[in-house]
Order: sequence, then C-alpha cells, then structure tokens
Amino acid sequence: MNKAHQLREAEALRVSRDLYTVLNPTQNDIMVSLNIKVSPEEWTIPGAANGKPGEAIVPNYVRIKYVEETLQKIIYIKNDELVKKENQKRADRGQDSMDLHTTQARFESRNLKNLSGKQKELVKLLDGGLYKEYGVSDSKGDKVPVQITPEMSGVLEGKKTPTTPEETPITPEEERRKRLSDNLKKAREVKAAKKRKKDDKS
Repeated sequence: MNKAHQLREAEALRVSRDLYTVLNPTQNDIMVSLNIKVSPEEWTIPGAANGKPGEAIVPNYVRIKYVEETLQKIIYIKNDELVKKENQKRADRGQDSMDLHTTQARFESRNLKNLSGKQKELVKLLDGGLYKEYGVSDSKGDKVPVQITPEMSGVLEGKKTPTTPEETPITPEEERRKRLSDNLKKAREVKAAKKRKKDDKS
C-alpha cells in the first residue's frame, strides 16, 4: 500500500468522524442502529417540540445512515397518503378504488418519481450541516438553514415556549454538547448490555 493510498484512507476515516447536526421534523423519536452483529450502536434523534425540529449532534457515518433511511420513509409515507387521498376521491364520486396491480401501480410510480425529484428539499429537513471537523480544533461549520417543503409544512406547527425570568437559558452550544453526550452514553450502554447478554449465554 503506497503512502498516497494510506493518506486517502486516513482522511476518509477522519471525515467519517466529523460531527454533524441532524434534524428530525417528525413528532416521534427516530432510532438509528449500526453494526448490529459486530459492534452495535444505537442513536436517538429526538422528535420535534415547541414548533422546532428535534436536533442531535452525531458522527458523519451516523448522519449518512439517518438521512438515507429517514428520507425513504418520508417518501413512502407521503406516497401512501396520496394513494389513500385518491381512493377517497374516487369513493366520493361513486367509483371503485384503484386496482392494486394496474391503476394504483402506475399512480404510485408517478408519485415516487415526483417525490424523488424533491429529495434535495427533503434532505434539508434532515441534515443541519457540519458542526465540527474531527481532529481540527475550534473548527465549526455553518448550519444549513432548514427549508420546509409544502408537504412537510404542517409538521413544525406550534409556538415556541417563552423562557420565564426565573429560568437560566441554556446556550445552543451547551444544549448541543449535552445531546451529543447523551447519545454517546446511550450507545455505550446498549453496546455494553448486548455484550453482557452475549457473555451470559456463553
């Protein structure tokens, strides 16, 4: 293995550990599971609250898996909603529902193509951008503004709860660090629990 190849591999490994902000515009917490059979990790991305998307700081490799999986879920959930809406329109007109293997198949294919064309917009709902480069001191990326598509606009409705004078506001930096610490702690606990379970069986 030559030096150039080693440098590329080292840089790829470093980039995989960069910290990113990920966003969850849904009302439910989303779990991201990695290396289930070898070295299990579980990360929790909290759901939206007070009109703001849930937010977590995670390594780049977790971000990639989270965005890919959640993007597909959003697309297929939206497709299911469109199918139900179309069938309801047909029922209101006294028509039969779409045939699963012909009419509905064509309808879904067209919807998925249209929704896939909006992937860049949807990704902005999930990926908050670079938070900190791994191995680079005091380097923080600019957060990508959240862009809400018409399909997702209702998800983030609500008013922000004001801070009372008696409360001590937590800075965004302190909140991000706490969330990262909580996620790392949970991942270690899950890994340790599964290891104990495996040891008990042996």
